[in-house]
Amino acid sequence: MNQPSTVTAVYFSPTHGTRACARMLAGCFRYDYSEWDLTLPPARRERRRFAPDGLVILAVPVYCGRVPPVPGLLDRLEGNGCAAVITVVYGNRAFDDAALELADLAAARGFVPVAMAALVAPHCYIPEVGEGRPDERDRQAAAAFAAALLKREKQPFTPPGNRPYKPYPALPFLPETIGPCSRCSVCEEVCPTGALRDGVTDPETCLRCMACVRFCPRQCRTVSHPAFTATRDRLAALKTVDHPPVFLF
Repeated sequence: MNQPSTVTAVYFSPTHGTRACARMLAGCFRYDYSEWDLTLPPARRERRRFAPDGLVILAVPVYCGRVPPVPGLLDRLEGNGCAAVITVVYGNRAFDDAALELADLAAARGFVPVAMAALVAPHCYIPEVGEGRPDERDRQAAAAFAAALLKREKQPFTPPGNRPYKPYPALPFLPETIGPCSRCSVCEEVCPTGALRDGVTDPETCLRCMACVRFCPRQCRTVSHPAFTATRDRLAALKTVDHPPVFLF
């Protein structure tokens, strides 16, 4: 494909790992790329149109092997034949069906998926897993991928995965408020689904993304459910696993 007229990093990134990966990858295609952050509801309500000769780095974190279950996540985006690099960011476990699901969502909005990237970032449940990613190795691999992709014709690409996608599990745990909460509302401001009101979490809309826990300035948000503790214990084994970046087209 020719050098795109524009490069835009479009991402959903509650704890900022996906944002870091999207920025890294977009910068490999064009230093003066722009951004569109879909993390908070106001941005997802704005319509955004893309040019047919542009390129979008479309990036989401992987939750339970799937695209985050945010209603209408891409509904206000109009692809108009714009090329898209389907980018899934996972916490060093696996990306399962997320890339295929994201490609399907993008195609339904008029984008042309031309490639995919699967990148590692710190896991939202246990940041020590994937700590320091993306790193220089990731950046060098991304730069080589970008150079190779720009030499190819623009053609649709289907990422690996399964249809139907793996079932999204019911998660029994929720972040909760403990300790000397000052009611600063930071947790509500960073919540991507508006699931928090006065320190109380709505189990129906909460993504378990851990943004409220990560960014609470007084460390008053936590998860204490036994199922969460068991999940963290299992994930701890991934601290020594080294998944390289995956780029396909």
